[in-house]
Amino acid sequence: MSDFKTVVIADDVPDIRDYLKDIVEEMGLTSVCCATGKELIDVIKNENLSKDLIFLDLSMPEMNGLEILKLIPEYKVKQKFKVCVISGHKEQKIIDKAIELKIDDYISKPFDRDILINRIRNLIGIDKSSIITFAFAAVNFKCKTLNLPAVIEFSLIGLSEEGAIIESPVNFKEQSILSFTCSELHKIANMPKDDYKIKVMKSTLKKDNIYEVTTVFVSMPEFVAQRIRSFAIKNVKT
Repeated sequence: MSDFKTVVIADDVPDIRDYLKDIVEEMGLTSVCCATGKELIDVIKNENLSKDLIFLDLSMPEMNGLEILKLIPEYKVKQKFKVCVISGHKEQKIIDKAIELKIDDYISKPFDRDILINRIRNLIGIDKSSIITFAFAAVNFKCKTLNLPAVIEFSLIGLSEEGAIIESPVNFKEQSILSFTCSELHKIANMPKDDYKIKVMKSTLKKDNIYEVTTVFVSMPEFVAQRIRSFAIKNVKT
């Protein structure tokens, strides 16, 4: 794992900062902590300070999270960092506003440690071999897309509560959202409807014009994530 990856933690609650800092540093990453919105803006403006991911609480003193999100697009593009909002807000309009401001992910408080670790791995682009150590089950499920002009069939070969690794004859665009159906996954998840959404994080061309694609689930209900996690632990890929 690269030791130069840096995660910036912006939260006004010391216990949460310390909790996130411990997780980040246990993963072999560097952490930078900010207690106020103005401190975070100073960090963002400092182009000499490497940053790969920013954890941003929406309820910050001096400048709140939404105000910060409005100010950072030019820095985000130039410095190529990701932003993940971590918040206890339950109001959908606030969550929607954060999403409209082009965040890369949103995690509600309180958060599960293992899920948080996988989110960090996906957001900063740690490769599949590292992700697998966090309870990825080896499977071979047949799936097909639902939200594209043409139906595309692909294979789901790795599965956890956070995401899936798929093999596809089509190179799906990174950051695109795929809606798909999978009868084998439905037996595990037991969702009211067999309709899942994933966000494409990384795509690699393998032999015979097959792409291996790392993805994360989008809008996965917590009870479904727990069922998938239980399955993945029992069938973990070694």
